[in-house]
Amino acid sequence: MRKIFLYGVIGKDIPDTEFINQIPEGNEDLEIRVNSPGGSVFQGWAMHNALLEYKGKKIIHIDGVAASMASVVALAGDEVHMSENALFMIHNPSSQTQGSANDLRKEADLLDKIKNVMVYSYHKKTGIDKNKLIEMLDAETWFDANEAKESKFIDIVKGKVLTQSGTVQGHDSFKIYASFVKPYNDKKIISALGLHIGADEGEILKKIESLKGGEPTEEQRKKAKKLVLSANRGKKITADLIPHYEALAILNYNEVEALFNLIPEVTPASERINYRSDSDQEQDRSKWTLEDYRMKDPEALKNKTLFNKLLNEVK
Repeated sequence: MRKIFLYGVIGKDIPDTEFINQIPEGNEDLEIRVNSPGGSVFQGWAMHNALLEYKGKKIIHIDGVAASMASVVALAGDEVHMSENALFMIHNPSSQTQGSANDLRKEADLLDKIKNVMVYSYHKKTGIDKNKLIEMLDAETWFDANEAKESKFIDIVKGKVLTQSGTVQGHDSFKIYASFVKPYNDKKIISALGLHIGADEGEILKKIESLKGGEPTEEQRKKAKKLVLSANRGKKITADLIPHYEALAILNYNEVEALFNLIPEVTPASERINYRSDSDQEQDRSKWTLEDYRMKDPEALKNKTLFNKLLNEVK
């Protein structure tokens, strides 16, 4: 069974293209592991639509948290499993739009339409009355595993996969997500610094201070950032390790580069999915509905103007 990890912020840690490129061709069973506070609405819909289009069996595993747009991606599974200590959250879409009063009104209208599509998708999975779902979204509603199963957002409750590093006060989706992130590999960092394996935090900080040798240049920072982002894209390190390795690369670029060279790069299982066949391109799309685009050309829905127009047609 092929595995894809949605561990991180949608659109930031995991771009839609990176996620979609991992979906294999054919129809083998697919396992999607989720621990995400949400993220970009449009990139989340692209992921959701690509999974819907996939012909093989899709099993979603919510290992930590599936909040906001990540909860929508989870709807695309044929089966949705959830760890007993995981959390599921739904709320209204939001925006950080700036502009004139007219710009803000247009954005508010778009958010309302996106909300309607989300309500429809949640209703289709759970059967919950749409007005009740609207109340849940307005209130920002959190579910533990048993509550999510009772409400039919998920199908199966299973044992723990990730252990939280501590208790999070309140319902901050990003803090909850971070509490499920596995701790960074301090042994690799200690090794890169040339310290003994039992070095404590004080020794690590002292070593870093001794290596600073003055304020790093902008060129050093850019070079280190490029190296570490490349390692992240190659799946050599996870997104939560980026700031740690970036700091090390600024101090000792060659040692970090050598360390990354020792870690094998994960090659995508297949080339990027080709959404459009020649016959699709030749079709008259003037009568295509939102559902037609979701199934035949989900990439086109990144066009906000087109997406807004199709949302207007949803009854």
